[in-house]
Amino acid sequence: MQPHATWTSTIDYTIVADDVIADALYEIELDDKRLVLIQPDIFSAWTGLRFINGTEYHGPIYNIDTNVQYTGPRHCHCQICQMHTLHIHRKN
Repeated sequence: MQPHATWTSTIDYTIVADDVIADALYEIELDDKRLVLIQPDIFSAWTGLRFINGTEYHGPIYNIDTNVQYTGPRHCHCQICQMHTLHIHRKN
């Protein structure tokens, strides 16, 4: 497994909304290994690597704008991420 790029922000990106953690920074990793800040609704639907406040997040993924859990293939092959996928999509 390759190490992930680290990113340090010098800007306060505090998001204030009813359905978000006020001080959380939601980031996703793009194909070119850049981390970008993203809104929580996109974050929860992203199948690639995800980070909250700089810490890699391995939780369930939801179909965008729904509470329906996504069970398709994921980029992360760890045991936690793979348990949220259908058996036909799991990596051996």
